[in-house]
Amino acid sequence: MVTSKREKARRIVIAYVIIGAVFFLLYHYILRPANPDNPIINTLFYVFLPAILAAAALVYEVVIEGLAKIQKRFLEKDEEIQDEDAWS
Repeated sequence: MVTSKREKARRIVIAYVIIGAVFFLLYHYILRPANPDNPIINTLFYVFLPAILAAAALVYEVVIEGLAKIQKRFLEKDEEIQDEDAWS
């Protein structure tokens, strides 16, 4: 169960990006070459275009969060080592 509004919004955005990316791949490699002038398919492409563009932002956010966790762990270990050296 989702506890916060932020987490719920994040899941919705992730689902939107995944659906948009899948549709983009289908559009680019399957649907467009088969029928290039279909207005419904072209409209759906432009509806999901922000999701395609947002994928890069989500990847960036995930990478930054991962690096922040690694940095926090590194700093905690460094503080422990300094404390041990101070008592030696």
